Amino acid sequence: MKKPGFLTRPRIIFLTVALCSWWVTGRYASTGRAVVRTLVGEAEARLDKKGAAAAAVRMQALTAAGTSVVKIAAVLASWGTITDVLELRRLYESCEKLAEPWRSLARLEAIRRWVELDPKTAASYAVAHRDPEFLREFINRWGTGLSADALAASMKEIFGDPRNFAALMPGENNRREYTRVSVEKTKILLGKLDPIIALQAWAKLGFAKMPGEAVFALFQSSAAKDPDGAAALAAGIPDEKMRKVAEDALLAGLALADPAKALAQMPQGSPLRQTIYNHAFSTLAATDPQLAISYIEKLPPGDQGWARINFCSAWLKHDPAAAAKYAQEHSPPQWRSYFARNLVDAVEAGQAKAPDWQIVSQLQDPVMRSQLGGVALNRVLEQGPEAFQQQWEILTTQQQAESLAGMAGTTPGNNALQAHWTELAPKVTALQGAALEQALSSGALGSAWAQQDPVSLLKALDQHPHSAAAEKATAAAVREWAAQDLAGARTYVEQIPPGPRQDAARGSLESR
Repeated sequence: MKKPGFLTRPRIIFLTVALCSWWVTGRYASTGRAVVRTLVGEAEARLDKKGAAAAAVRMQALTAAGTSVVKIAAVLASWGTITDVLELRRLYESCEKLAEPWRSLARLEAIRRWVELDPKTAASYAVAHRDPEFLREFINRWGTGLSADALAASMKEIFGDPRNFAALMPGENNRREYTRVSVEKTKILLGKLDPIIALQAWAKLGFAKMPGEAVFALFQSSAAKDPDGAAALAAGIPDEKMRKVAEDALLAGLALADPAKALAQMPQGSPLRQTIYNHAFSTLAATDPQLAISYIEKLPPGDQGWARINFCSAWLKHDPAAAAKYAQEHSPPQWRSYFARNLVDAVEAGQAKAPDWQIVSQLQDPVMRSQLGGVALNRVLEQGPEAFQQQWEILTTQQQAESLAGMAGTTPGNNALQAHWTELAPKVTALQGAALEQALSSGALGSAWAQQDPVSLLKALDQHPHSAAAEKATAAAVREWAAQDLAGARTYVEQIPPGPRQDAARGSLESR
């Protein structure tokens, strides 16, 4: 009996129908996907067109504000309500076509709002366009107004993508300006946020090539936060040269987290010893200054000098009395003025308290006494005239003279004496004899006095014995007087008795 073949009539009909169905379904499915893609593209195009139109309106309003910074700022204030990232991008790119002052002000405001609204897309834009100006402002603005937790979450989101990390920390072949901005700003960023996240992102990239200073910044910041975690990541770097940079950076970072441990582990002849000393002593100055001192005393004589400079400069901010005493006893005279100047700068920047008079009076070095007395007296003056007068009457004549000289500072034209001349003029013009000589010895007070009232200075010097300080002050006063009244200055110079003081005055006139 003959068996029926596989392709029987019913089966042929079935397969034909199935094939047709598959072809039709596939075609329409494909068409459906194409339709979806088209609709999405059209939707994006509409959004892009809408964003461009909105941006154009805002740009018209901006240019209509004129060149007044106040009016421009009023227009830019409305940009803070924008919720469309696409519109912000259009605004930022449109700003490129503007002239100043609109361009700079508008670009900064667009970046500020963009980073505030969506830092991830802002980061992606910075990465894609390699725009140094955008990158600089992005990193400056990133995290503005965010809590610490929100900032950490934002960093994880951005640096969690190794591509973003690689672009924000560029390789050696990137444009120099972009590299400089990126490395410089990211150092600051990593120091404030979570460098371990960035290290982990770099590890995911297989420790791709990066500038040595970027590697150093990463590991130094990481070691200060998590020494063990950073060390484990450093051990996995395959490139020997890069791994050595990381190991050096680990030690520098450890000097901030555990200075005693870092000092104990520092290898002999390390090229980073000054950096490590600086970090370690800055930390110990606040936590254990005696440990720092004991370590410094064990250093070779050639290293002790700059180690004391680093340590005393940091210690002055925490304990000015002890630091000034130590600096005076363990430093040559030329360094003492440097230490005192550092303390003055720290006081003026609000990083240290002004030394009291008990500290100043115990110092034997006249330069240190003058500079520290000047900053102490200036702080009393800021409390009001009554407090100043009370303190002034307590001081000896020598302390008054030294402090006035210290208030004149080291930079004529920019000092507390000139800033408060009205209140201090009676004190200054009353100086005479040894007190006047003491006050004029640094040169700064004579220069400041000459700029404010050259005639009164010359009257005081007429009664003062000859000295090198008097000659210098006379020359300064004559020069200032001649700028105001040349004939009067010349007449005065001719009345000075012949000698070195008259020669100095004539030389000042001739050099005008």
